[in-house]
Amino acid sequence: MILQSAEKTEILERLQDVLNAPDLPPKTVASCSSLFEKLQQPVRIGILGLPDVGKRRVINVLLQEQERVLDPNLMLPTLNLSFGEKTQTSATFQNGATVTSDGYPDQDTMQSDPMFLQISAPLKQIEGREYLLIAADPTLADMTAALGWAATRVDVALYCTQTWSSFEQQIWRSAPETLRNHAVLVVTGTEEVAAPQNLNVTPEDGFETLFKERSDASSDLETRCQFGGLTRHLQNTISAASTEDIHAAQLFLHRYGDRFRTRSKAIKQTNPPPGLLHAPEVAPDTTFEPSKDTLHAVEEPLHIHPHREDVPEDAVIALSKLFQFLRRSAEGLRQQFPTPRLSQDDAEHHLSALDEIFDQLAERANEQDVLEEHWPDLCDTIHDARDLALLMRIEGGLDQVRDAAMLLLQVRQDVEFRLVA
Repeated sequence: MILQSAEKTEILERLQDVLNAPDLPPKTVASCSSLFEKLQQPVRIGILGLPDVGKRRVINVLLQEQERVLDPNLMLPTLNLSFGEKTQTSATFQNGATVTSDGYPDQDTMQSDPMFLQISAPLKQIEGREYLLIAADPTLADMTAALGWAATRVDVALYCTQTWSSFEQQIWRSAPETLRNHAVLVVTGTEEVAAPQNLNVTPEDGFETLFKERSDASSDLETRCQFGGLTRHLQNTISAASTEDIHAAQLFLHRYGDRFRTRSKAIKQTNPPPGLLHAPEVAPDTTFEPSKDTLHAVEEPLHIHPHREDVPEDAVIALSKLFQFLRRSAEGLRQQFPTPRLSQDDAEHHLSALDEIFDQLAERANEQDVLEEHWPDLCDTIHDARDLALLMRIEGGLDQVRDAAMLLLQVRQDVEFRLVA
């Protein structure tokens, strides 16, 4: 899913509203700042591999430009290519000095032997992306160091090779594991160099897939090379990553957006993640009968035993208040059930009520630092349960009401276990 600019702008504005609100809990600020920054960043694509394996040719093909954005006749250092209002190159040298010139890198730029190039261009194919081309000496030490440096700077890794030699395999397997999150092996050169079936690629290498360069004899070598579905695969990977980021922002805003808004203008509700809107098909007369022990168990009295001496009294008091909130909420929810049997029409109402209980529970846990200090695993459980309850509400259906009620019981039992320990 690729967001339209208006939709993305709306989500960013709502996140900014949260950040502008006073007296936010530190965890809320950190989560919101991370989401805000991630949604603004372009997708970073790393072009990796030994020297002279066609890395810049891969970039030129991905950009779908007839002109050579990166001249194959130049000896280029590590560089970053991003979208800009005009074409220009900023060269950084060993002494830290930077010189900016118009146009793509050329012979004049390279005469001073820069160590890094920052290139910008108003090309549609770059918008929303950054390409990081890694240049390093073909030694294990230098290549491993270069890939380690790139690991924190790329979201998608395209490793370029011609033969996938044992030396290249050693380099790749010495690289940080994070590079394998979204990694593709790109085989460059003519079809005679190496056929995909002859390459010693194993599942342990962690590549999502492999693409082989092919040629069309009707045009010159630079413009005719293609890599099968590489462009489409890259677009799908970027779309999937964008979808995950948007879903995370939607979940966050559902919990905090309306509560901490500082602007008075009305902001329409963002669409929930696709695929979660369709509730399971249930016949009109289908009913759901909760187990008689489910909600009653949540609100039954608790017999508190002496707590451990290493837990301070204020922590026990905070946890007890959390438990009492659970009891009251469950009792109130139980009283809302008109009969022991629910119809499909009741599902949406009760899922909404359950979601609100989990939301308030997580908020109360956030307000008590002493809970995080002594029971961080319980706080994690509460936050995970809140996210699950929201997804259940979005999906809808009687089965989700049952699952959400059981989830509430599980959290209650987790709280009780720590009180009586």
